[in-house]
Amino acid sequence: MRSTGCNLLLASIMAGAAIAPIAIISIETKGAVVNATIVVANNSGSELAIESYKVFAEGRLTSPVFTIECDGRKIAYTGPMVKRRRPIAEDYIRIPAHERRSFTTDLAKSYSFPPGHGSCRAFYEAISTQPGNDAFYTLRSGTIDFRR
Repeated sequence: MRSTGCNLLLASIMAGAAIAPIAIISIETKGAVVNATIVVANNSGSELAIESYKVFAEGRLTSPVFTIECDGRKIAYTGPMVKRRRPIAEDYIRIPAHERRSFTTDLAKSYSFPPGHGSCRAFYEAISTQPGNDAFYTLRSGTIDFRR
């Protein structure tokens, strides 16, 4: 089953960015697999940096960046919780001005979905730091409904 994507501008606008980046979420289910894709659209005129692990660049989650409810109950994150050092330059994915990148992960590997099928809803939210300073921004998608 495929759900349509939702948009939402940043909850907090990046310092110095005239146009905030956008996170777009889509979820596709097939059997036990619940693939979530986040598209990060950099609509600004400058490069965007986000920690690679905040957008699961390697395909797996290492923190609960999704909030999920099924049949009105919050679903627990059961994936790894990785403690990290302060990010360095190599930890960031850079998205050039006016470009977008997509990242996909199987939520069923990191969240304890109840058995059977039900109505679910989810959104993505990650706080990302700026390279080389203490500034940060929150990248958040809209909420999407899907059946599992």
